[in-house]
Amino acid sequence: MFKRSLIISICIFIIVVSLFYSYLSFIKPTTTRIYKVGILCGFSYFCNTVDGLTEKLKEMGYIEGENIDYFIERTNDPEYYKNVTQKFLDEKVDVIVVFPTEAAMEAKKVVQGRIPIVFADSFTEGNDLIDNISKPGVNITGVRWATADIALKNFEILLSVMPNCRKIWIPYMADSNNAQIQIAEIRISAKDNNVTLIEVPANSFDDVIADMEMRASTNVTDVDAVILLSDTIPGSPEIAPKIVDFWKRRGVPTVTAINFGGIFTLLPDNVEAGEFAALLVHKILRGQNAGEIPVMTQETKVIVNYNATQEFKSKLDVNLLLEKADVIMR
Repeated sequence: MFKRSLIISICIFIIVVSLFYSYLSFIKPTTTRIYKVGILCGFSYFCNTVDGLTEKLKEMGYIEGENIDYFIERTNDPEYYKNVTQKFLDEKVDVIVVFPTEAAMEAKKVVQGRIPIVFADSFTEGNDLIDNISKPGVNITGVRWATADIALKNFEILLSVMPNCRKIWIPYMADSNNAQIQIAEIRISAKDNNVTLIEVPANSFDDVIADMEMRASTNVTDVDAVILLSDTIPGSPEIAPKIVDFWKRRGVPTVTAINFGGIFTLLPDNVEAGEFAALLVHKILRGQNAGEIPVMTQETKVIVNYNATQEFKSKLDVNLLLEKADVIMR
């Protein structure tokens, strides 16, 4: 009986040890080679995604200078995306991590499946970045935002805290499929809630500025609120703060990123996006085909700009908005 118990105990011990070492091999690199990872941040707002990526990889055993090297490029100029991607190809990197959507689209076009791509902070609706979420395509996978859901929830939260809102000014890039998907969702809900959308389809920053100047010169500023979509033109640090300031001086709150001065926004966390991307990079470096790794979808958080809300107390139910907040910035 004792002999049988001893044998069982030894078997259990061997299984536990095997599982432990299997776990270690999963979370740590299994080779002494130095991997090369090209990282393109194509928009300054998203650059802390790099921190989430590199820190998570470090936790998983990838130590810079020992078994991994990073080639990091940051730019706000879309004209630079192609050159950076080609530079990564010339460096013979093992994988490219790229964000946001526009940069990822350009990288895919340049790479043509020759090396794996992991995108982050990106939309997959209304474009050909991936084939589908479960099998994204040739040598590409990544971390996506649910575009339409974000736009619609921003609209719904705004109406809930500003029930008398009847006119909303929304600029967007005229030829952007991504913008069309967002505005289409909002139109449906706006109609149901008897809200008029003042749409400003634009081809450049100048078009948006021109519309605001026209409204200022003719006193046509009877707008209750402004929503800036997750889009190239209104989402740019070059134009978004100007939009927020223009309307704030006229007593109109704007829903946009907090660093642009918005009262609130619904967004995924950039650092978390980098952490998720790191998990995908690890799988690729271990030999998995990027195109067979399902795309990850990030959850969103309601981020409230406390100081900005105080300027619109007479129009907003600030307490209700604070109750809805996942994060409150002061």
